Amino acid sequence: MMMAREEMMDKVISTRGFEDKMTIWFCGLYEDTAITDSMLYNAMVTALNYVEPEEEDEE
Repeated sequence: MMMAREEMMDKVISTRGFEDKMTIWFCGLYEDTAITDSMLYNAMVTALNYVEPEEEDEE
């Protein structure tokens, strides 16, 4: 069973923090009623796994 929308938002915020640009991006999608739960889930996965290009270079 897929996560509820609120659970997805909580997961992104708890993982990335309130002021992270991917959190802000995700919350914009969360508020868009045209975005389906399935689309929002895919956006959550993207937000949770996104790495800034500069961060990749430091590893």
